[in-house]
Amino acid sequence: MLGALASSDIPRSEMAEWEEPMWPFRYCDFEMHTTEFEKNKMDPLLCPYNLEIEEMKKLPKCVLQTSEFDLIHRDVHMIVPKMKEAGIYLDHLDYSGVGHMF
Repeated sequence: MLGALASSDIPRSEMAEWEEPMWPFRYCDFEMHTTEFEKNKMDPLLCPYNLEIEEMKKLPKCVLQTSEFDLIHRDVHMIVPKMKEAGIYLDHLDYSGVGHMF
């Protein structure tokens, strides 16, 4: 079962070189959004990857946006197939050469 992040089960040894130093911050970001992270980490409102397909089908169609050096880059790419299956994926923007919140 996946944790809070879609890519949380990927070993650090498989991370890209630029991702390695930021790995610990990925969890801190989610912990900032809830006072009970361990209890809520499977909550789809906090972590949309955890939505079941039937629930995802209820969402509006959307476009995803990320950047090449974004902490959630892998997660965004991993949710695309699930969104396509649910029929809500429209497109994806992936800005090259920049980080999160450029």
